[in-house]
Amino acid sequence: MAPTRTGLSTLQLWRLFLLTGALVVSAAAQVNVRDSQTPQQPESSHPAYSSELRQKAESGDSAAQLNLGLAYRDGNGVATDLPAASSWLTKSAKQGNPLAEYEMGVSYQIGHGVSQDYGQARKWFLEAANQGHAPAQNNIGYLYSHGFGVPKSRDEALRWYSMAAENGLIEAQVNAGLLYYARGGPADYANALKWFRRAADSGSPSAQNALGTMYADGKGVPQNHSTALEWFRAAAKHGLAAAETNLAIMYVEGRGVSKDYTEAVNELIAAARQEYPLAQDVLGTLFEQGKGVPVDLSRAWRLRQLAARAGVVSAQKHVALMYEKGLGCKKDPGEAFSWMSKAADQGDVEAESLIGYYYLKGIGTESKYPEAARWFQKAAAHGDTLAQVELGFMHENGFGVKLDYAEAYAWFTLAKQNGYKKSALYLSDLRKIMTRDQIKRAEELSVAKAQENESGCSNCGM
Repeated sequence: MAPTRTGLSTLQLWRLFLLTGALVVSAAAQVNVRDSQTPQQPESSHPAYSSELRQKAESGDSAAQLNLGLAYRDGNGVATDLPAASSWLTKSAKQGNPLAEYEMGVSYQIGHGVSQDYGQARKWFLEAANQGHAPAQNNIGYLYSHGFGVPKSRDEALRWYSMAAENGLIEAQVNAGLLYYARGGPADYANALKWFRRAADSGSPSAQNALGTMYADGKGVPQNHSTALEWFRAAAKHGLAAAETNLAIMYVEGRGVSKDYTEAVNELIAAARQEYPLAQDVLGTLFEQGKGVPVDLSRAWRLRQLAARAGVVSAQKHVALMYEKGLGCKKDPGEAFSWMSKAADQGDVEAESLIGYYYLKGIGTESKYPEAARWFQKAAAHGDTLAQVELGFMHENGFGVKLDYAEAYAWFTLAKQNGYKKSALYLSDLRKIMTRDQIKRAEELSVAKAQENESGCSNCGM
């Protein structure tokens, strides 16, 4: 008989989340200079529309054509007219004005006043970049990093980001640091540290937060929670939600500072007000546990719902468990199954194991042993101990899989090696009904499975 299993507690899920992924390097993807889908506000360095400005532009003055185009784009002294803006910016760009070339690149990249066309965006960015325009160099890096209009290439992205970073563009320094930190390739912590530090010294909150994460995790630098705390605080002063969340986690776990749930809640509320999903999820946990705030399961559920809808895997698991148990919401096994499925579909090992359990027990769905076995197989292959135990019982009894004592023996053995102590009892019972040849094959299978699972286990010691 399989061990009783009701799913990991929300506390266990949250702890795992904190230890493996809550300290985030960046609040968002790489920065694309002026990639907003809305018109930019007029800048003081750009003059407003005037008849004199128009006369200069009509006479062929490149700078005047640029400024007239920007005036039409931003509605600065004249009614907004995007076609007119594009026309004047194009005239200036065709005269080789790097600022106009860059603006045309932005227009094509975001489809502002023209049809979105990454090829045209790259063309104009290249014209400006070849004249040393750092924002254009950065945006070419962004195109290569995401594969927009060009083959996706981390190396090319790094080349362009580094070029712009050397020219002093803070956004590019952050972007280069993020890629070197291992986004999309092998980590190079030395270069990541170099660019993050340079940007942080220039006041970049994203870089300050990234440095805090490196010191907290001991990546590229000796682990130092006090130094991490200083960088998180510096970034949080600028209102960076990721830094506020990281600072809160330091207070919760007492890393570099005494545990202080009240301070943690304050930081999380500030980040949650910015609709930062990770903060919503962690704050939800504090409301569930009554740490720093009174217990409020309903509010915990609402906060986690917001984070879950934003795609935060841990929040999706939390919401599923709350629906399963009726914590802060009406008990709804169907919703529990739906949210756990979303987390499992994102490749989360715990969720894969739990959705297997839902199929096994018919929680929110029909009981389907083959589907349960399929999900347990996925989780077990990634080291989930409880999934390994479940597979052992399924093979021992022929539930959804072929009855195979050797296969059951191998899964129990792997679970035992990963710290599931009760597996010793299951193995002892199984040996009593196995032949010597079956035990020999089982031991060979156990060795093979252990080699396949060298990456470790997610529920060791339970």
